[in-house]
Amino acid sequence: MEQRHCVDRTPVSKVQAFATGALTDRDIDAAATKLLTRPAAVLSVAAAQRVAAVEAGLNADADVLELGRKHDEAHAVWRRAVEAYRGPDEQHTAFIEAAKARGGPTMAVIIEGEKIPGYKEGYKADEDAFGIVGDIGLEILKHRPTSVAGLAVLARALVPHVWPTGSFEKDAALAPDEDMDKEAVRHMVEACCAAAGVDWRGVPTGALSPLAGGHADPVFALMERHRQTYADWLPHEEATGNVTGGDPARERIFADAKEPGERERAAYDALLTARPSSLAGLAALAAYLPQAVINNGCDDADAEGVQALGSVCDAVLSLMPGSEAEPDAGAVLVGEILDAWGEWAKTCSDGSNSDDEEAWKRNSDIRDDLIDRAADLPATRENAAAKAIAQCWLEYVSLWERSRPRDSYGIDGRLCFDIHDAAQASVAGDTPAAVEAIPLPDVAAISLRELRGLYDIADLLHELCHALKCQPRCHDDRMGDTPAGAFAGQVLDQCVRLMGACEAEANRRKPATLSEADERLCILARAVIENGDPAQTAALARDLQASVA
Repeated sequence: MEQRHCVDRTPVSKVQAFATGALTDRDIDAAATKLLTRPAAVLSVAAAQRVAAVEAGLNADADVLELGRKHDEAHAVWRRAVEAYRGPDEQHTAFIEAAKARGGPTMAVIIEGEKIPGYKEGYKADEDAFGIVGDIGLEILKHRPTSVAGLAVLARALVPHVWPTGSFEKDAALAPDEDMDKEAVRHMVEACCAAAGVDWRGVPTGALSPLAGGHADPVFALMERHRQTYADWLPHEEATGNVTGGDPARERIFADAKEPGERERAAYDALLTARPSSLAGLAALAAYLPQAVINNGCDDADAEGVQALGSVCDAVLSLMPGSEAEPDAGAVLVGEILDAWGEWAKTCSDGSNSDDEEAWKRNSDIRDDLIDRAADLPATRENAAAKAIAQCWLEYVSLWERSRPRDSYGIDGRLCFDIHDAAQASVAGDTPAAVEAIPLPDVAAISLRELRGLYDIADLLHELCHALKCQPRCHDDRMGDTPAGAFAGQVLDQCVRLMGACEAEANRRKPATLSEADERLCILARAVIENGDPAQTAALARDLQASVA
């Protein structure tokens, strides 16, 4: 059966840093408990308000709940198709394997294998049914539920994508270490569904919600136990990872790690078998479990199972009253990259050659670390901005050329320069206010001879300001700009803009005389040669040949 991949959704965010201690307040459970486990009765004003809040959440989740109904129906159809196809698929696999053992299969054998009764029809029915339930699930995953029932719908929508061969029940019999990230996803899916009084198929269980409360939720003690056993085991895990094969202490190191490792694993297994009995416990588990899965070496943060776990855990946390979701890791990294870029730029001349080698090295190391962090983020919509800005920083370093104006670069270079300027502005809180920019001359209204004169003056001032900015008078002790340095930088930027405008105008002009052609080529030659663009260089060479022909 064709392998289907889990969609890329909300990544494991900083939910693991959620303050667990703030989730033990029984008031969090009251509204859901009243609605899910007790008949309508005389309620206090406060309790009635909580029930109204939960009912409002259900009303807001009307679209999600309707999608959930359609998903459960489509899921049932797909599971029946999976079971109907399983026999013919196994026969086909055995047929092909036998052909391989004989040195095949040949094309004739492959065609013959597809004639196995029920194989082609079963494959198509399976694929079609999965497409329907998968599309509904993807639509559900665009929503953020506001009720426990909506949360259960989102949890069920993950099942076909994480268990794409319909093996949710079959995998339940596997030992936890055979697929530990899926085991954690299963645990959260079942806990969310149980909170709404349904099973993973969406079928009502007839049992009271486990969120009735009234006693201490066991999940808190189990999390604390795992937190402590993991802390005890971590030094041993690091020691076994660092020991070499020829180390005489290797046997002792592994022996010392055995007992702490077994205690940690037992605590982790217990955590995956406990069912939260309160919304507070469910939220605390959602905050704790994603990082616990990663810490236990089950998979990386960008693994499909871990991302699916992060989706449902983030959805759980979004339901918690009085708690705000922490900023997404990608959004946080965007700010860190821009701040570091601005600091890095302070230690460079135009963003390249260092004026302070030590400071430049320090900021370059920070840059490399942030770019690595951006690369390690899962490839999701939420992380796209951080990845794009990290890529722009790399492009800026690669593309930058001394004395070359912004407008002479391609669109990729101009975007990089704009982000560079924005990053500098983000850390320039103590920079003197910008002087009013001198309006640029109307380059379209002057002759090519005048245009070249204007370009040469702007180029000369550009070089002069560039040299001035390297002088001590333009930098303070922290290598930031002094007022003199800021002024020189503003004039330099104005020159760069003017040179770019002159080059763009020269590119546009069609010389009427040989003299005008020479003036135009004098303006364009330096920028094109420094640019290194093959097409522009070839065009300049043709123009030069034509001018001397």
